[in-house]
Amino acid sequence: MSAVFGILNRDGAPVDAATFDIMMGPPELVARADDGRGTWVDGPRGLACRAFHVTPESLHERQPLHDAETGVTLVADVRLDNREELISALAPVAPARGGVVTDPELLLAAYRRWGTECPPRLTGDFVFALWDARTHTLFVACDALGARTVYTLDDPRRFVLASEIAGMLDLPDVEARINELLVLERLAGVFVPRGEAVFEGIRILEPGHALTLRDGRLHRWRYWSPEPQAPIRYARDDEYTEHFLELLDRAVRCRMRSIGPVGVMMSGGCDSTLVAALAAGALGDMDLPQQALRSYSYVFKELRACDESEYIEAVVDHLGLDAAYVDGDRLWAFCDLDQPSVPRQSLWINPVIQLARASYSRATADGCRVLLDGHFGDMIFAGSLFRVQELVRQRNWRALCKLESRVESRWVMDVLRVLLRPVVPSSIRDALRMRRRLADANPAVEPRLTAKLLGRIEAEASPLPGRLTHLAHSIRMTSEARLAGNEVHSQDYPLARCSPYFDRALAEFILSIPMTQLYRQGHNRWLQRNAMRRRLPDCVCSRVDKTSLSSVLRLGLKREHKQILEIANHASVVRRGWILASWIEEALTRREGEIRDVQAWPLTVTLRVELWLRGVAEAERSGTSWRLLYKPQCRSVTS
Repeated sequence: MSAVFGILNRDGAPVDAATFDIMMGPPELVARADDGRGTWVDGPRGLACRAFHVTPESLHERQPLHDAETGVTLVADVRLDNREELISALAPVAPARGGVVTDPELLLAAYRRWGTECPPRLTGDFVFALWDARTHTLFVACDALGARTVYTLDDPRRFVLASEIAGMLDLPDVEARINELLVLERLAGVFVPRGEAVFEGIRILEPGHALTLRDGRLHRWRYWSPEPQAPIRYARDDEYTEHFLELLDRAVRCRMRSIGPVGVMMSGGCDSTLVAALAAGALGDMDLPQQALRSYSYVFKELRACDESEYIEAVVDHLGLDAAYVDGDRLWAFCDLDQPSVPRQSLWINPVIQLARASYSRATADGCRVLLDGHFGDMIFAGSLFRVQELVRQRNWRALCKLESRVESRWVMDVLRVLLRPVVPSSIRDALRMRRRLADANPAVEPRLTAKLLGRIEAEASPLPGRLTHLAHSIRMTSEARLAGNEVHSQDYPLARCSPYFDRALAEFILSIPMTQLYRQGHNRWLQRNAMRRRLPDCVCSRVDKTSLSSVLRLGLKREHKQILEIANHASVVRRGWILASWIEEALTRREGEIRDVQAWPLTVTLRVELWLRGVAEAERSGTSWRLLYKPQCRSVTS
């Protein structure tokens, strides 16, 4: 994806164009976004873009885009999915090159027509920044779900924006101070996204938000939130299924607009296999340089508990995919400890990052430009918990008794919580909720510290109903994870990673249909499973279990035990008073191979945070760049 940058000096000092050379200079950015670069500077303001072309229309882009008639200059990382609708509404839109209207040109035309009210009318993944010389306004906006967004730095002297935080941190006068509160929340496992980066003073433009900077005043606002539209009610289940398939198929096809081959990250689960089925079906209608859809999957011969080969191979055969497999047995957690592999600028805790990066490496070698995945499917189809709450509030005891307790094991507690809420004092409810959240937190973190963090989070609790709170939280978590993950995962890999489920129209549809379409007869994903039965093998459609990769963590903790023990013995997280030394000692001094699943994840998170803190300290001591340190795996791990 392209990278965008902007600077507005509040003190009126002219912007030095060389500053953008620094911001666009990280070698990993150059490697993955090398389709051209451009800079626009006008006195105390400037915009810049480093391009990565994905769609056919993007080949005709030249950014920054300047409109001499209106004095508007724009940079954008954008894929608009309602191009035809916008071209019709904004006609005539005069293309600058080649007779093709580009997405940045449509953005500029939308701003000319609707001004700062244009973001709600745009469908797709985008972030853009523009300077309007007529109103002396800097205007920045990202898409509704935050699939693409930017970091911002605002101080008395200047306002800086960047889609790559490394470039911002590389500026010589930017002081990178750790946001300890946010780091602690992630360490404790109680993180709530609130638009903050891991360094103080740097914020993230949240999903569905826009901002203006005019006359020295910064104004942020939300233009979209996850709320149900008009209720959708059909007479037959098949009508819901058809509507869902229409939306998901459109989301898949929009993300397949590519100048290069398209691949899919595919497990044996519901989400990615349905994406693969729709993408394989769309190939015949699209002008793509490939005969079959390329799939990338992790397989395990030794760690059988992690293996989904039975389901993956059934889908590969059924759809006729061109399959590539990553040997997961050779990529255990922490297999990269002997390499300089800690990304300093993004605290992105992914214990199986080595598996993903091996897949990206293979997809890049295969020439893929777009890599689809099934991410976010779990979140929009979370139906069982909210179905219980809905039935209790409706006092529909007959329907409630029909729920399958083997699938929804917590439904009795949900019933009691809803029924007893009016009669239990708020102080007791708060205490019970705190106790429950403490039990779910990282047990390695000092309990009093976790309690303080949770107290702060409780004070910021959303007033939205449970289902909306869940989706809003999931969107913000996914947006911030994608922003950091793109920097960590995709370094050195010129790939556009796209999640069709992370789609505004799909989210609005799911919120507008009856809960019975999400959970019925003891099964989550009722609607999705109906859609799958028409396109995928029965063994995948009827699957109810979910594979855990905890064995990958435990194997890594076992094989790298000596190095991990050395790290733990000199851990700064212990010296800071964040982590209980006794818990770490107990977990790591068990007999070899006896680390339990309940210990593996907290221990992995703790070690990853410790390694990140060490990378930050090293950068501060040596004065080295904040650029990513990750290097691609050199092992031959695919077939």
